[in-house]
Amino acid sequence: MAAVRFSLSFSAFAFVSSALTALTLGCSSAPPGSSCTPGQSNACTCTNGDSGAQECGSSGTFEACVCEGDGSGGSGSGTGGSGTGGGAHGSGGGSSSGGSTSGSGGSTSSGECDIVTPACSYVSVESPDTASFKDLDSNVTLAGHYCTKDGTPTFVTEETCPYSEECDLTTHACTSCGEDGRRTGKRLTNGTVTEDCEGCSCFYWRVHACVADTTKYGEPYVDISFQSDADVFAFDVTPSGQAASAAANAVVSVSNVSADIATNGLVELDAVVDYTFTNLLDEQETWHLEGHVVGHCQN
Repeated sequence: MAAVRFSLSFSAFAFVSSALTALTLGCSSAPPGSSCTPGQSNACTCTNGDSGAQECGSSGTFEACVCEGDGSGGSGSGTGGSGTGGGAHGSGGGSSSGGSTSGSGGSTSSGECDIVTPACSYVSVESPDTASFKDLDSNVTLAGHYCTKDGTPTFVTEETCPYSEECDLTTHACTSCGEDGRRTGKRLTNGTVTEDCEGCSCFYWRVHACVADTTKYGEPYVDISFQSDADVFAFDVTPSGQAASAAANAVVSVSNVSADIATNGLVELDAVVDYTFTNLLDEQETWHLEGHVVGHCQN
């Protein structure tokens, strides 16, 4: 998932600033100490150039300019500042003091949102282990909500689902995907890992037709394939572990086979395939496929 861009909208200060600007149109911002009527409000300019507000105190002088960064989770320095990972605008940081939105992965109080909408999302996180793309291919799902503030929605993660669970669109919570959570799939193309996944969203291995006819192998069999985009390798496997492919130069082995040859019957096995062939570019290509296959007979 593309990184969620977090934004803050300081509606309270924007309202005060615009209202005060209308009231004091044509007047300059009064510095602290200026004579005024107690309770009077005025717009002022912060040290960072942003707009703020100041109020006339009981002594008849304006108090210090109140700015967005003064403990309000704004863009000023200090707690709730804009440094990366540090505050309200931070990438990957915790929530800022008084701020309305945290960095990616943090939390947002529902009381600071105009609208809270439960939702599911997903994330593809590249593993620091460059020899494996498992996280990239597995697309782990997220349970959380959208916090909409001043018309800007921000997704807030409440829970990152493990490989064996996925965010349920009805309850918006991580729930087990059952048998599918046991799936794994991996392909090496000419010795380089190109796919590697695990769990609910691991779809490379597929179970197609289950055939009860025993003419071909002396027992029923299941049609199985590994597919990534337009690249497909298909083979047959029987409950006793016989495996055969129509592709030349293909060696297929399976183990731990369990197959209920019936409509919606469960098929589960470990598969290893080595396959060398000439691709469409007239180049020799070698695949090494492996994984734990879980699926159901389609007919």
